[in-house]
Parts: sequence; structure tokens; C-alpha cells
Amino acid sequence: MSSSMSPSTIPTIDLTCFGPAGSPKARPKVAAELREALSTLGFVNLTSIGTTKEELHDAFAWSRKLFGLSREDKMKAPHPAEAMPHRGYSGPGLEKVYSKEERDKDAAEDDTGEALRKIEDHKESYEVGSEDNSFQPNIWLPEETLPGYKEFARSLYDKLHQCAMRILDALCAALELSEDDAKHLKKLHSGTNNQLRLLRYPAIEAEKLSSKVVGRMPPHQDWSTFTFLFQDSVGGLELQDPRTKEYIQSKPEEGACILNVGDMLMRYSNGIFPSAMHRVTLPPVVEEMTRERYSIPYFVAPDHEGTVSVLPSLRKGGEGEKFGSVRWCDYGEYMSKHMYKGSQGEVTTNGDSK
Repeated sequence: MSSSMSPSTIPTIDLTCFGPAGSPKARPKVAAELREALSTLGFVNLTSIGTTKEELHDAFAWSRKLFGLSREDKMKAPHPAEAMPHRGYSGPGLEKVYSKEERDKDAAEDDTGEALRKIEDHKESYEVGSEDNSFQPNIWLPEETLPGYKEFARSLYDKLHQCAMRILDALCAALELSEDDAKHLKKLHSGTNNQLRLLRYPAIEAEKLSSKVVGRMPPHQDWSTFTFLFQDSVGGLELQDPRTKEYIQSKPEEGACILNVGDMLMRYSNGIFPSAMHRVTLPPVVEEMTRERYSIPYFVAPDHEGTVSVLPSLRKGGEGEKFGSVRWCDYGEYMSKHMYKGSQGEVTTNGDSK
């Protein structure tokens, strides 16, 4: 992919060589391809990260079981009225996503979050974290409500952390980090502060989305180090080319995930990898009623009180540091301040009874 051209498709990179049976000789070429994609776009499709098609099929089957429960049953594990702990079930209209630019503008004006929440997000989600995270304990459904769900979710969380470590190895190679910097970066990502999210976008009239009566997921960057996401065949995810500001459709590929750079990786890399702006909107095939859509993102974040700074390997060349140091917990608190307002019983959403 030439950095001088605007791609109409997102490149796909195979990470087999970074797996346990991979060839170390193949890593420099793959790392170079990854660096070009991420430094140019901030996102890329990945295959062979350590999951099987069968595991992904089971994950989406469990997600459908979960969201197929009655609202009464899903509300047995309700997300709190405030942003933290970011765990449990959120019904349509509860969570509001926004960009850092929008958050900064709101903070400079009245810092109430009202302007950020004018258009509600028509989605429902269930958040799962590490059982070892004392800052954000999990909120589980009773076992009898969905037998086996807790075991499934914990297992998937651990599996995707293993995949995240393979991706992190590839990122360290792509950034040409020193051995000490690579060890430091991996130590900051123990897996205790990652987040597994099961997401469902209910069917809704296409006209409501196109006229912005409601939204699915507005343009935003993730605050974490990086995110990798699996999606069903419906489509609707788009990522912005940072050079042209045009959005590129993420076309679902069976067995593949989409990797996007988050704010923390942008800071670690001194801006070599830009944080990727992305959104979920109308799918490519627009019908009167958009089909429901399922996705499973996994957010990889530094440990709760970890300090994020430009890595020493990337301070060369006389450019200096483009970003100051920040604690992850402080950054997350600032960004999440207006994501949740009020209890779920107070939320009203077009098309969903409360």
C-alpha cells in the first residue's frame, strides 16, 4: 500500500509469524507492512491472531443468547448510573460515545455533557473485565438466568488477552522498539485492565439514522492502547483516513478482525501511529429497516495506574515529545465523565420499550 494513495479497502495482514509456530525470519517484512498501514491509516485488518473460526462462531452465538433475553433478565446485571465501573448490561440509549475533540469543547464551555448527549446511541452492550481488577469489578447475571454465560465470558476474555499479546509483539516490532522498551510496554499491559464488550445494534428504521434522530455509534477514537474487533456480516463500521478525512467501509471478513490504534498507542509511539477515528452508521445495503448488527470489540489498555509516556526508543531525531505523560486512570476518568447519566429506568429510546 503506497502512503501517497488513498485506499478504497483496508489492508489485511497475517500475523502467523508472531505465533508460537511462526517463523522469526518472516517477522521483519510483516512488521514493516504493519508499520506502513498503521502509520498511514491507524487501522488494519488482521488474521491469524490466535482465534479459530469455531471460537468466534461460539462467541457470536453466546452474544445472541445474551441479547435475546428479556429486558427484565438483562437488567439483573445493570450497568451503574455513572461511568465507572464500566461493567454489566447497558440498554439502548444509556451510553453516549463522543470524540476527544467534542469532550474538550464541552469541558471548555460548561462541562455538563448535555451537548454531547443530544443524539442518543441506539445500541445495547455488556461489558466484561478481568476478575482481578479491583477498581472495576464485574457485574454478572445470575447463573440461572443464562447458564454457562459467566464461564464463557471469562474464558473469552482470557483468550483475547493472549491474542492481544501476539498483536503487541507485532506492534513492538513495527515500532522497532528496543528490548527494554518492549519489555516495559508489555509489563504495562498485564491484562487486568482490558475490556471485552458484546455489542448489539437493534434493527431500526434507516430514515431515523440518516436524519440523525438517533445514531448507532458517532465518530470517535478509542482511549485505550488499541482495540481489535470482530463483526458479523451486516457491516456499517467505517474508519476515517486521517489524510483525506474520508471514511472507508470495513468489509467483514470471516475469521479476521479490525485493529485500530487508540489514544494511548498514539502517545506511546510519539504520534507515529495516529489514533483512528471511526463510526458505525448505515450498512452498505440500505433497506427500510436496517438489520440488527453484532460485534465483539476487545479494548487493550494499560494497567489502571500506569503512566503513559513517549517510549525512549521513539524520542530520537530531534523532534522531542509530542505528548506529555498521563496516568491512564486520569485520562479515562476525564474522557468517560459524561458517558452515562442517570439510571437505565430513566432512559427513553426510539423503538425500545423501557
